[in-house]
Amino acid sequence: MNSSDINKNFWRVKTGLFQETLIRVCLFVSVLVVINTCYTLYLNYWHGPFRDMWEIFPFLIDAVESRWHWGELWALYGGAHRLVVPKLLYVADYQWFAGNNHLLLLTSVVCQIFITVFFFKAIWVQGTDSKECRTESSRPIKYLMSAFVLALQFSATLMFNFLHTFDVQWFTCCLFIVICFFVLLLPVKHSIALLYLSLFFGLLATMSNFAGMAFWPVWLVLVLKKGYSWKTVALVFAVSSIYILCYVSAMSGVHSSDLDKPFFELLLFLFVFFLFPALFLSSPLSEFHPFAGAFLSVPVLMLLARFWWLYLVRKQQFPRICVFFAALALFCYGVSAEIALGRWYGPEHYHASRYQNIVVMFWSAFFCLWLSLPESVFRVFFSRLNFAGFLARKKIVLCTSVFVVIFVAYQYPSTSQAYSMGTNVRLAHLAFTLGYSDKVPLIMATKSRHWAGIEWHNFNREYQFMKDHGVGPMSEPAYRLYESGLPSGQYLKKLPICPGLGKVRIFPHVETAVIQFSVTLDTAFMSEYAPSSIHVFSDGRPLGYAIPYYEREPLAHFKKSLSGEGVKFFGYLTDQPARSILMLAGSGGRYVCKLSN
Repeated sequence: MNSSDINKNFWRVKTGLFQETLIRVCLFVSVLVVINTCYTLYLNYWHGPFRDMWEIFPFLIDAVESRWHWGELWALYGGAHRLVVPKLLYVADYQWFAGNNHLLLLTSVVCQIFITVFFFKAIWVQGTDSKECRTESSRPIKYLMSAFVLALQFSATLMFNFLHTFDVQWFTCCLFIVICFFVLLLPVKHSIALLYLSLFFGLLATMSNFAGMAFWPVWLVLVLKKGYSWKTVALVFAVSSIYILCYVSAMSGVHSSDLDKPFFELLLFLFVFFLFPALFLSSPLSEFHPFAGAFLSVPVLMLLARFWWLYLVRKQQFPRICVFFAALALFCYGVSAEIALGRWYGPEHYHASRYQNIVVMFWSAFFCLWLSLPESVFRVFFSRLNFAGFLARKKIVLCTSVFVVIFVAYQYPSTSQAYSMGTNVRLAHLAFTLGYSDKVPLIMATKSRHWAGIEWHNFNREYQFMKDHGVGPMSEPAYRLYESGLPSGQYLKKLPICPGLGKVRIFPHVETAVIQFSVTLDTAFMSEYAPSSIHVFSDGRPLGYAIPYYEREPLAHFKKSLSGEGVKFFGYLTDQPARSILMLAGSGGRYVCKLSN
């Protein structure tokens, strides 16, 4: 063996060690991402409506009070979203779970778990077919693909949709699409049962969100490639056409005046139509750095187009898992094109947080597609490029770099947004339960623009409904304690005196003059009694209550927890207290101790 061979072996071993270390780091990071997301959700979720959920409340009231009909399941809310599947979940949440969002949040988490499972099954089971084995390094690459999928599907960038449980539609839609394509591409030829099962899940996706309609062109192409008989294909096309016509005709809100635009605006729209997907699919990076986002996503979209050109036109054979991942990525592009059509008047909203389900699925699919391409096919894929071999050898490093730039870098900002949003919404709900529904500054955090002071004369119905049925924020144990009033004297005598009471502040809100108060409790007291609310009484009547106030920055929250500074509670009072007040700590729907006499 000469010196050149020794050098080659040395660098090969060194490269292998580097890639192995990189894969282990990615696996570790993915686990941290999942832990961070789960803990943040546990700490910051809330009971009751938030933003767009107020728009659907008239339907919810009629449904809970049995004054609805099935046709209302197809009525549009928010333009073209929240159809049959999510509406049934909303009704179930308010009918059987007191509108506490537990069902909706659990559904979203379960959907992400199943999406991850199907990705893993595609990576580890379908990818073990002897015809699809690529190289000796396929196993570590599969670990890397798994790490990417796990981190992306539970990315903190999804936190808004997790907490905004009204967006459960995106989770169900994505899950049904993954199952739809997975079933269709199973290695069973010409199975009519699998074809109709795949179609069933595709229809469920369209009944979750209008974005699901983007599955039709991808699904029909895959059906043609599967080699079904022409009778079957003709029947499928006929059913598809009828369904699409009925679906679109049932939509309201699209007016002919929207299409009657000057030629210049039409050109501008066409420009937005092509630019929007590039920025859409690279968010949240494109929100702050549009050029960098487009710089990353445009080449990726070109690679996706190259794949489908080779697969459909050049008849290039690809492993089945590659087709599965490419189909998901193409669906996500179709959704971005749909949303571009719907954003005629708001093209700057390409970075909206609620679109992150589609974004993370796009990048999950693309990373898996890139990493699962056999090296021989990879060279065909880039046959016109002199550095095709370099791209094939460096695909692990390239994918990891893109993953870090687009997602890892935004885990902390997205987590901070969740902390801030959770604190603000819970306090807004607290003010709402105390009857401050007319104090816009206090409850703005839970409102959408439409409900932020425009139609308050209609809001009394929603408030009364939640109060009468004990749903939404009125289902909170803290509110139920507040409604129960002052306990009996005998009950109070049995309550112990809680140590560790810190500073108590009572002060007016600047804009509304509503009385606010804050209480700081010792950390040791918190660990012993674990109170979830502090209740204030004056002259025998309840004045209000407070809930834990978490820092809006995760690092500040952890530092404060570790330092033992105590936990701050913040709330509102319905009236100015007298000199003598009584404060009780509540937990789990009961009082645990007295804070003062």
